[in-house]
Amino acid sequence: MLIAGVTVLLVLAAFRLSYGPVSLNFVTPYIERGLSADDRSAVVTIDGTVLTWAGWDRTLDIRLSGVHVKGSDGGEQAFIPDIVIGFSLKALLRGRFAPTELELFKPRLTVIRRADGSFGFGDTVINPAQDSTSAEQSQLHGELTAKAISKLVGPPDQQGPLGYLSSISMVKADLTFDDQRAGVMLSAPESEIIFARDGVGLGVSARLNLAVGDHFTRIELAGGDNPAENALD
Repeated sequence: MLIAGVTVLLVLAAFRLSYGPVSLNFVTPYIERGLSADDRSAVVTIDGTVLTWAGWDRTLDIRLSGVHVKGSDGGEQAFIPDIVIGFSLKALLRGRFAPTELELFKPRLTVIRRADGSFGFGDTVINPAQDSTSAEQSQLHGELTAKAISKLVGPPDQQGPLGYLSSISMVKADLTFDDQRAGVMLSAPESEIIFARDGVGLGVSARLNLAVGDHFTRIELAGGDNPAENALD
């Protein structure tokens, strides 16, 4: 009887969502509080929150629009026009909205290999009012990007706004690879990259549209960082 009741509710929910997203703006302040750092070093504001359903091959998604992240000095660290987010049920039962999965759409991201062989992330110009193109793309501060991805190394510490995070996905990303060691700059528009926590460290998989002159080459990569061995595979 219980299973039948749950099935009916799911069918009704799917029927309602088939007509369009359902507004969840009443929970936006709680999500903003859960995503912001306790020490106010990162403060998140959100323009809108909706519940969406993109078909049977996906779960129900909570989609945030117009996400701004500001530092303690008021400077913008990130602008994300559209992001799908998954939340930890365990944290929710404790009264906190803590993300487990982040899916960003059309981000601009610069990956840097420095002269000493270490890796980092570059900044993008964060000015969503600059033009229509920038207003549609996620723009990320390099330090904030590195901090978020570093939370995927090792077991979740369940501390802070990203303490439950398990994966970050970037869809239709505009990627730039700045190899300062080799003196090479590469671009890969309309690419996908996933950073995920695995059993030993950080796992990375990517499907890249590497620009070579006027042509594009499709490349698939998989690797990771093993902190125990201090190595990038």
